[in-house]
Amino acid sequence: MAELRKIGVVSVMKLSFVAYAIIGLLVGLALTAVSLLMTAALSSADAPSSVGFLFGPLAIIIMPILYGILGALFSGLAALIYNFLAAHVGGIQVLILFPKD
Repeated sequence: MAELRKIGVVSVMKLSFVAYAIIGLLVGLALTAVSLLMTAALSSADAPSSVGFLFGPLAIIIMPILYGILGALFSGLAALIYNFLAAHVGGIQVLILFPKD
């Protein structure tokens, strides 16, 4: 068994940024769909619906950026904490199998 003693913080942050940005895009698309549906429902009730119309498309831009940045920061913090604890307590034991050529 090999022991994972240190994690590259920058590599974790890069991967997390991309993964969370994709999740943020999906959340933004869902919020846009709900917002546009609510805008259509409220427009038939003679209520002002410009806020919902603006928030929907903006969610597609804002959510991936927000999720990506926060996901990268918190994942980087988790990697730093792991590195500190692994140095003092020991890392995670993993079994690495290499394919035979």
